[in-house]
Amino acid sequence: MMEVTCANFRIGNIVQANCGGPLMHVSNVNCENKISCTWFDGAQFQVNIFAAEELTVQKPPSGKGK
Repeated sequence: MMEVTCANFRIGNIVQANCGGPLMHVSNVNCENKISCTWFDGAQFQVNIFAAEELTVQKPPSGKGK
């Protein structure tokens, strides 16, 4: 199994928690394998910090912004 580190993430990536939940945007990456993510829960803006091991990079939705 590949080790997940902060090097796997870039600001702007779309990610999701491995256990599910909303799609989130990476807003900050630090070298302690902590990833700051933002998303909306309805109209409420949310921010949280996750360990890199808790997240998976997702493909952006196709057809958006065209």
